[in-house]
Amino acid sequence: MSDPCDLMVMQNAQLLPEGRRAEYMMAYQTQKKARGTALLLSLFFGTFGVDRFYLGQTGLGVAKLLTAGGCFLWTILDWFIIMGSADTYNRDVLHRLSMLYPPNR
Repeated sequence: MSDPCDLMVMQNAQLLPEGRRAEYMMAYQTQKKARGTALLLSLFFGTFGVDRFYLGQTGLGVAKLLTAGGCFLWTILDWFIIMGSADTYNRDVLHRLSMLYPPNR
């Protein structure tokens, strides 16, 4: 399944002047986090909090690292919710970019 934010990126890009569309799309592509990568990091290195560090959640990454993934319970739960966390991160990126690239009205 692809990133649910991709459709929003395309819709937002259509509202921008043609000269800024490529810049906007490139900014999103360089800042977004892949859902599959987040899941793989969670599966293989979740006990060490690498998945949370990848998503920019440093505090949660440190907590996971110091507690060995919450005695593995937190690690197992993250296998089911980490892709949603990646989607939330990507929506936050879109929100920040919408402030930098206001639509042409």
